[in-house]
Amino acid sequence: QATRLQTLASLRSHMDKVRAADEAGDYALAASLLREAAGAVRARDGEFADRLLTRAAESELLAGWNGAVTAAVEAGKKLTTLDLAGRELELLRVEGGRVVARSPDGDAQLEWYDVSAEGMQRLAEALRVKGDTALGLASLLYKNGEAEAAEAVLADLIRADAKRWRGPVDAVLARGRGEDGSVGYELRKDGFVSLREVELEALAKSMRGRLDAA
Repeated sequence: QATRLQTLASLRSHMDKVRAADEAGDYALAASLLREAAGAVRARDGEFADRLLTRAAESELLAGWNGAVTAAVEAGKKLTTLDLAGRELELLRVEGGRVVARSPDGDAQLEWYDVSAEGMQRLAEALRVKGDTALGLASLLYKNGEAEAAEAVLADLIRADAKRWRGPVDAVLARGRGEDGSVGYELRKDGFVSLREVELEALAKSMRGRLDAA
């Protein structure tokens, strides 16, 4: 506990910069700062350093999604999305790395937490999102509390190429669910199930047979 408190104290100003980068939508900067922080505390607190690297990995995926959208807007692609109230937002231009969108309330910087899951899906379809960009979309949906929509995106990746995306999808699932990233997942008809759950189901079935016999 004393070590953790020292770690947090030494990182306070640095983590303030991470929060500022997140709030500004500069996920690439946030990822870089998190990796710097992990390197700085690795010798003192390896567990905390690993947690920072996990956050950095998420920020890098978010940067990929954000970058795909901003690049499309800068290229002149006409894009619309939906806010949480179901109102249409027109993506107009990029200013300082941030997308400016037009809503019934006027023009303002687009905040991803104001975009609905349906609106995210509309953008994903328009951009034909796949691969790492789809992982970034899933990470953002988790961040916005849209776990079902996030896991639908991840399921599409597994169906497309399970061998290629199994590891990255498992990592995003573990972060999104707040679970142990070493466990792994299996895609079933009704969604993802952790392999630990699968093992426990098999064990329970075996024990039930023994108990019935007894």
